[in-house]
Amino acid sequence: MSKQLWRWLGTIAAIFGILIMSGVSVTKAAGTSDVQAVPIGVTPVVNKNQISKGVSYYDLKLGAGKSTDLKLKISNISSKAVTVKLKATTAITNSNAVIDYGKIPKTVDSSMRYRLDKLIKIAPADRKITIPSKRAVLVTARLTMPDKKLNGTLLGALHVEPVTKKVKKGLQSKYAFAVACMVTNGKQVKPDLKLNTVKAGVRLGQRVVTVNVQNYRASLLTKGHINTTITRQGQNRVLKHLVVQTAAFAPNTNFNLPVPWGSSAIAPGNYTLHMTYTSTDGQFAHKKTWKFNKDFHISAVQAARYNLGTLQIPWWIYVIIAFVVILLIVLIWLLLKRRKKEDKADDSK
Repeated sequence: MSKQLWRWLGTIAAIFGILIMSGVSVTKAAGTSDVQAVPIGVTPVVNKNQISKGVSYYDLKLGAGKSTDLKLKISNISSKAVTVKLKATTAITNSNAVIDYGKIPKTVDSSMRYRLDKLIKIAPADRKITIPSKRAVLVTARLTMPDKKLNGTLLGALHVEPVTKKVKKGLQSKYAFAVACMVTNGKQVKPDLKLNTVKAGVRLGQRVVTVNVQNYRASLLTKGHINTTITRQGQNRVLKHLVVQTAAFAPNTNFNLPVPWGSSAIAPGNYTLHMTYTSTDGQFAHKKTWKFNKDFHISAVQAARYNLGTLQIPWWIYVIIAFVVILLIVLIWLLLKRRKKEDKADDSK
């Protein structure tokens, strides 16, 4: 029986050796797209309520309770008919500190009273249209302002996206056009920032410290620069550092800025986040700076969870685990088989 056992072990070891020598790896093939980009053009028609002239977006002043039509010319310069979808969106600030006009947010900031995607109505016939080759169509969206006068700015867009066929394999090219819509009917207000929360976590498989920053005013903030550092609480030595060269905020929005922790493990303890946002936006007479400092704590349990959650295990570890499991199964099977034979031998005596 011992010879049979060693024969099994030798076979398993040989298989294990072949796997190690061959450098087994799992890769995902990156296919090429078989969907060609559809060349279309989008041009807003000048509105009678337009404030800024000669710009390629809607910049409107519209009284409380008043309505106006937002007309948009969509051109198809390709040799085939094109189908596009049209929707209205409310601007948000994404995690890269960039104003995003492409989504209809599921939830909005607590300071936002009105959403442009709710105030702009698009007729069902214009939500999905087919444009013949070398032709252009004119679509209309109806904007109706709230009954109460509002101070500040509402920001959103008319979003145009070509309808493409789904592909089973490969990568699918997608693109869209967003024509910004900025509207007001009251006094302009200055933006103001607030640091809400700071906490460690995992994002896209990487350890990060997530910083939630809010622009709680109905005002656009641009031409900004973010400088962020993390230190141990009560100390000056910088542990982590992040610079965002270009940062902007949509009105009445908040966003989560991820500060990468890097390859080192997160250690439990008390930390302090230091953040500076500097803007040269023209609405300020001089350079405007916000400075924030906020303490936060990482418990031992949290640190362990975040470190394990981002642990990169080499492929050969899985091979070793599989080898050990198979070895145990074989050993148990052989032992049970041996005991069964011994029991039969005892019964025959």
